Amino acid sequence: MPTDHEQYCAMRVGPAYPLHFQFFPRPPEQLLDGSAVIPNAFTMPYGEPNLLLYAEGKFSLHSIRIRPEIRILGDIIALIRQGLKIFRALPVKTPEIKRLINMGEYMVCCFTTDIHVKKMYLCRQRLSVAPTKGAVISIIAQMRRIGEAEIRNAKRALPCVDADSSLGFEPLMGYAGDRSHIEWKIRQVRHMLDEELAQYEAGLSF
Repeated sequence: MPTDHEQYCAMRVGPAYPLHFQFFPRPPEQLLDGSAVIPNAFTMPYGEPNLLLYAEGKFSLHSIRIRPEIRILGDIIALIRQGLKIFRALPVKTPEIKRLINMGEYMVCCFTTDIHVKKMYLCRQRLSVAPTKGAVISIIAQMRRIGEAEIRNAKRALPCVDADSSLGFEPLMGYAGDRSHIEWKIRQVRHMLDEELAQYEAGLSF
């Protein structure tokens, strides 16, 4: 079951969720029919604590939980890929099987986004207390690798949502992760890598 850190963040819109550095972006609002506005897709940056639950002693500590969660998400991806291998080996693929294959591929993209969001969060925390110039350079290089990997992951999700418009969309709350939102996220991550990280890195010269 997703925790608050998940369900208000990457688990809502999967590959459309931003991978941010210093500034948490908001996607452009898009009107469906004049009454529904999407996306009401996410409400907070990943890692923000629910202070009320912490105060009541009802929240597992994020710092202890995050690394096992990354390992578990990797296990989940491996299991989904095993299932996809079985489906792809079937001699006859019905429309239902093809839809399940597409859904499985999209799920892999969603869980991969969540892993990248967690890893980027850990990098941001380490960067805030990095003691040396070398440490900063190393962390920024890791953040660039994560960002580039997430751009590739988001691009892999595009044909999935094109093939099945129900993926990434929840009409009651207006969560949206269609092509337009994923393409927005790709641009956002590229801007973060090329502009925000570069500006931060320039501070090493002073």
